[in-house]
Amino acid sequence: MQTPIWPDEKIMDALKSGATSRNRALRYVFEKLDWKGLATGYILNNGGNETDATEIANDTLIFFDRNIRNGLFNGNCALKTYFLAIAKRQWWKQQKRKKGFDELDPQRHDQTEENAEDYILQKEKMQFLQLATAVLGEKCKKVFRLKQLGYSGADMAEELGLKNAAMAKKALYRCRQNFKQYLKDHPQWRDLLNR
Repeated sequence: MQTPIWPDEKIMDALKSGATSRNRALRYVFEKLDWKGLATGYILNNGGNETDATEIANDTLIFFDRNIRNGLFNGNCALKTYFLAIAKRQWWKQQKRKKGFDELDPQRHDQTEENAEDYILQKEKMQFLQLATAVLGEKCKKVFRLKQLGYSGADMAEELGLKNAAMAKKALYRCRQNFKQYLKDHPQWRDLLNR
């Protein structure tokens, strides 16, 4: 049986609702409508690899969700078009960081080297954060991800199966404390994050 198509208004309303509706809407557009495939297809057709495509698609979903919830979408196109535009922009920005544009322009060359160093440093930081969150456990990983996505305390509580927003804030506090302790125990990582 074919999944009924939600109108854009329904998707937007669900994204602006509580965590359950929001997650259902994100899963719907990303998996059921295969907007993930739309984004990854674009990246793969434009010189990217599977890793690039997955990374850009996931980042696109985060930006799409945040932009809709924060009222940054002005409604001058379909949501699917907007989603793909975000993916294209993310891909273009990544390529700009990786390659630079005019190899003969010394100013651009210097800028590209700085961007490459920044990009490598950023990748190292991301690898560290992934390792640290893995050490801290799945619960903290989920708490940090929900906070990054801009979930309210009440939405976090609902998503984490906690009683109320205060419990979610307490979980976030504990995870932050554990992360700070991890940094104290591993000073080389603290230096990396402060660069």
